[in-house]
Amino acid sequence: MRLLFLVFFINVVALCPVNAQVAESFSDGDFTQNPTWSGDVEVFTVNAAQQLQSNGPAVSGTTLAITTASQLAVGAQWEFYVQLAFATSASNYAEVHLLSDVADVKGASRGYFVRLGGTEDEVSLYRKDGTTASRIINGPDKTIAAADNKVWVRVTRTATHTWTLELDVTGTKENYALQGTVTDNRYVTAAFTGVLFKYTQANAKKFYFDDYTVKDISVLGIADVEVLDARTLKVAFTQPLQEDGNVKNPANYRLNENLLPVRVEWKATAPQHVQLYFNRDFTSGPNALEIFTLTGRNGNQAQNLKANFNYSPVAAPGDVRITEIYADVNPVQDLPAAEFFEIYNRTDKTFQLEGWRYSDATTSAGTFPAYALKPGQYLIVCAAADTALYQPFGAVVGLPTFPSLNDAGDDVKLFDQTGKLIDFVRYISAWFQEAAKREGGWSLELINVNSQCAGASQWKGAENPRGGTPGQPNSLQVQDGLAPELAQVYALSSNKILLRFTEPLDSVPAQQINNYSVTPGLQIQSARLAGTSLTDVELTWATPLAASQRYTVTVNGLKDCAGNVTSVPQMAAVVLPSLPEPG
Repeated sequence: MRLLFLVFFINVVALCPVNAQVAESFSDGDFTQNPTWSGDVEVFTVNAAQQLQSNGPAVSGTTLAITTASQLAVGAQWEFYVQLAFATSASNYAEVHLLSDVADVKGASRGYFVRLGGTEDEVSLYRKDGTTASRIINGPDKTIAAADNKVWVRVTRTATHTWTLELDVTGTKENYALQGTVTDNRYVTAAFTGVLFKYTQANAKKFYFDDYTVKDISVLGIADVEVLDARTLKVAFTQPLQEDGNVKNPANYRLNENLLPVRVEWKATAPQHVQLYFNRDFTSGPNALEIFTLTGRNGNQAQNLKANFNYSPVAAPGDVRITEIYADVNPVQDLPAAEFFEIYNRTDKTFQLEGWRYSDATTSAGTFPAYALKPGQYLIVCAAADTALYQPFGAVVGLPTFPSLNDAGDDVKLFDQTGKLIDFVRYISAWFQEAAKREGGWSLELINVNSQCAGASQWKGAENPRGGTPGQPNSLQVQDGLAPELAQVYALSSNKILLRFTEPLDSVPAQQINNYSVTPGLQIQSARLAGTSLTDVELTWATPLAASQRYTVTVNGLKDCAGNVTSVPQMAAVVLPSLPEPG
């Protein structure tokens, strides 16, 4: 299984011995080495999602099991993902044997295991004494009673033999719930750890197991690093910490060799966690945390603790823009006869695009592979089969599924991995403005990548003779440093006037009535943008204008699409003409 996280933990180092830890993600597609699993290996497989999957005979009453060497038994933590794609029962369940004295966990053994399923549809911890299994933590009934169960399980055993069983039924690894605790010290050594699946005929291939880790937590060290936001870290330790002169001292912590936290938070009510607050964003990509000295509650001291983590910033709407669209490829100019759209990172951050999605008006199936979009970078997005065609033009990413762009008009929507909309363009062929370019072979270009506006006023047919500028700055780039100016005012009727500006307006302030006034004494009821050009604002009120009387319109606080603001009031006169009398 490949879970997508904003931040993922890479490596933790403590200057102390580590006792035969296990880390198995099946990402190498092989369970016969690194580590080596043995047992019923012929009836297991690593599937396309790089998960261990059952592949046994379709025979009711079958039990499959494999194990690998592991000597961790005390001061340890076991964590794993399991999917049971069926409704569990007394004849359909899974067991993860945390520690066993023998490799064959189907027979007589001594140790502890977690059972998922059974009559009560629960997750519970058992001790096994030969052929007898005794439940020592009884998890709540019906926690895995669905037809398809995807869960994370975490079991911790302290140096004083306190067992804790936790379960995350969301399958996200972020919502663990306590199932119970118990103290049991009967078995304190181990030789093997492994999994066992029991099933009836229909469920022979419906067991999935992945991301199994066995950690040594008997020594004081860093267990995990979690990024809470762009400037805050939550560090978990393998043992509760002692409050001394170091735990809250910012000088005891260092990020990327030279950055100290501005604040350190440690609470006696959560002694295994420390939160670090920094005054600038983490570096996109690898980051290194170093902790000089800490003391555990039992008095043992650890020095030079180190942890590495990767950080990928969260993109806000508009951080990445859709800047070019090539939908109608014929007749060809000098671009490949293959559709693309282009995106641009307008920030100073690097965004990891893995899991981002593209959709058109009817299809939502274009998922991005792993790709780091750097600050100020343009990226061509096309079908995977067309990638080689666009490589000479610039950076390109091919999507395995690429919804086709309609020539006459379509939607281009860009979502991040959480489903948040980052940018959206609903184009039509009329945006080309030139009839010849509407016939095909030319791309549409966004004229200002920093524009706060949308629609026809911000797009035009490319002017580059090749037909477009994939992977490069657009041939049409408007650099606007001037605020919009009021160019014309005229009365449409006795209760409606039209204001025309020199350039397109940001729609939000343009439709706020407190940015306008009309004197003498008219109370404005509404302000709206008229037409698609974004240059015209229509004002209405209830009291009619008096014919042939001079009124003054004052405008302030409007913005254009580049964000330039009218900081000085602008005024213009308007008169409602009188109807002529004979003669």
